Amino acid sequence: MKVLLVGTGPETAEKVNLAARLRWPNVDVHVAAEADNALMVVEDQEPDIVIFESEAGEKPADVFAQELRAFSDVPLIVLETEANGGDLEEAKALEAGADDYIRQPAGIISL
Repeated sequence: MKVLLVGTGPETAEKVNLAARLRWPNVDVHVAAEADNALMVVEDQEPDIVIFESEAGEKPADVFAQELRAFSDVPLIVLETEANGGDLEEAKALEAGADDYIRQPAGIISL
């Protein structure tokens, strides 16, 4: 199992890494700091799931989802940060192709 984390800060990356290892002990977790790099990693590494933190800098979740869906159907989960989310952002991300949208703060079990 390969997981790609996009734009996650150290605390979120640690939580997601732990949650993934609880479910899949042999998981291989990759991190891409920027959304554009993540798209290249998806093409090269073909992860089983992509987790995108909505505060990933230069690219909103809905734009990232559209760009990802242009060439891949890998499952996409968007993690919303408190300062960057809301119902409109959630609706736009899901409409653009995200498979799920999790609002933070979220416990490890929620991930």
